[in-house]
Amino acid sequence: MASVSIDCIDKNYGSTPDLRGVSWSIADGELLALLGPLACGQRTVLRILAGLKVQDKGSVSIGKRAVDGLRPKRRDVAMVHQS
Repeated sequence: MASVSIDCIDKNYGSTPDLRGVSWSIADGELLALLGPLACGQRTVLRILAGLKVQDKGSVSIGKRAVDGLRPKRRDVAMVHQS
């Protein structure tokens, strides 16, 4: 497992902002829960981390390596979607 860092992420859908200045980091071995009301951006953050969406601003690092611009399969991130 590697540390994960998200720094000042912004994401808009057209003129509608979804994320503004989201920043957090998880050290190797830590656990993080993303909690909040419906449609507050949790899924968008996870999709950006996995490379399924591209942020408008900010950076994503896994380990000590910036993964901005890497294709999803090169990030070595897995997601399980709720059904």
